[in-house]
Amino acid sequence: PGALDVFSPCRSDASSEPPAVTVAYLQVYCELVHDLLGEGSDPTARALSVREDRSEGVWIEGATWHRVRSTAEGMALLLRGHKARAVAATRLNAHSSRSHAVFVIRTEQRVAKGGGGSSKRAGSAVSGSAGAQLLRGTLHLVDLAGSERAKRSGVVGLHLSELRAINLSLSALGNCIAALAKAAGKKQSGGGGGGGGG
Repeated sequence: PGALDVFSPCRSDASSEPPAVTVAYLQVYCELVHDLLGEGSDPTARALSVREDRSEGVWIEGATWHRVRSTAEGMALLLRGHKARAVAATRLNAHSSRSHAVFVIRTEQRVAKGGGGSSKRAGSAVSGSAGAQLLRGTLHLVDLAGSERAKRSGVVGLHLSELRAINLSLSALGNCIAALAKAAGKKQSGGGGGGGGG
């Protein structure tokens, strides 16, 4: 709930317009991306495409975005999407998540230039009219499915395929994090070494 409480701080700033807040809820199930807030009762009926460009970065084509005007509205959409998420019973968990989930919150707010200092934390500023600037921010809340072993969980058939997809994606994520940490360590070592002489 705290992540969705972006309304009160912004409304207290008289120099700012109320923020426009939109949310989307996605799941990664067996290496495919699905919309948990889309039309229809089965989100796995339609897979979405992952796109990337210089201006937008990584984005999901076809994802539905919902405007929310209060924390309660945002929580209602979060709970609605959670009910549509892929789950199954295993020996270890009666309601085991079979997918990774990402709840995305986007904010957009126009503030007077020179004012709204606290709002600048929302994201990068984009030049607007002569007396205002547009601030945009994006927050991704990620819930990862847990790693499993087939013998312990007792899954077979489709659920075994889900398990393999979950473990493969978690392994890939771990490799990415390790590579980023290694690169950051090299950068810090290089920077520190240059200033150590003398």
